[in-house]
Amino acid sequence: MSPLTNSTYTVSGTSAAGCVSSGFVTSSVTVNALPVISVNSGSICSGSAFTIVPTGASTYTIQGGNNVVGPLTNSTYTVSGTSAAGCVSSGFVTSSVTVNALPVISVNSGSICSGNTFTIVPTGASTYTIQGGNNVVSPLTNSTYTVSGTSTAGCVSSGFVTSSVTVSVLPVITIQSTQSLLCVGQSATLSATGATSYTWNPSIPLNGSISPSVTSSYTVNGTNVSGCSNSAVFTQSVSLCTSVSQRINTEERFRILPNPSAGIFTLEAPPDTKIELRDVLGKILLETVMLSDQLTLNITDQPSGIYFLSIQQNGRVKVIRLIKS
Repeated sequence: MSPLTNSTYTVSGTSAAGCVSSGFVTSSVTVNALPVISVNSGSICSGSAFTIVPTGASTYTIQGGNNVVGPLTNSTYTVSGTSAAGCVSSGFVTSSVTVNALPVISVNSGSICSGNTFTIVPTGASTYTIQGGNNVVSPLTNSTYTVSGTSTAGCVSSGFVTSSVTVSVLPVITIQSTQSLLCVGQSATLSATGATSYTWNPSIPLNGSISPSVTSSYTVNGTNVSGCSNSAVFTQSVSLCTSVSQRINTEERFRILPNPSAGIFTLEAPPDTKIELRDVLGKILLETVMLSDQLTLNITDQPSGIYFLSIQQNGRVKVIRLIKS
């Protein structure tokens, strides 16, 4: 017998002598339903685990794995179930696990000049996390930035990649002139140091010679071997240089120029001329005798103002007022 539902069966018996039992006895058959089971499917990132969760029975048999699996590739697991009554499901259900690969990312490195920015450009994933900065950075010194990536499936790269940024310093540009103050018509030579190549504005000859008629500013842009540039400005002072030219007697002359000046005066007078330089308080700053017919007076270390130069020739004394601008 194989009833589909709970059933009862009556039974009578006949002995070997042909006698029949006086009544019936009943056999009751309970039919327990087979369990109907279901199971989850899903996806994981490579290296992760997936938990198979079946329902509909009391106990389960997972063919091909435990309920926690970590496949390396896309895989399926069949599951059967047994009810509390001991009935086994009529067939299997299948749990499908999709394995998504981890993103393999790369990132650029490079160099910048101090004060500039560098753009970190990772590839290989959908979104990125830059530890230590945004994708546009402006480090003051050589720096590294670690980057991880997440794929569209939500898988995170197994490790970090590193973007290295080298910071090159800007050149320190210095401009020098052979003359701090020019008289109109005179020339000076400008030179720049601190870089390997230079561009002047306004432009100057290759030998650096200039002869401005008025006080003028010159800007130089210098570039070093790293390709980094910086600039400096120099102002060349120009004076009309109204010179002092006087006769102490009919035989002797002296001449001093420029006056005013930035602190350097040139005195032209015969040798053996005695000179004495004082400030407005009468303090002697220089006292000497000329050994040739020209002497440079340098008071660039003194404050701007008025100074007095005493010139003695042949027993005669002449006092000239010098102006340091």
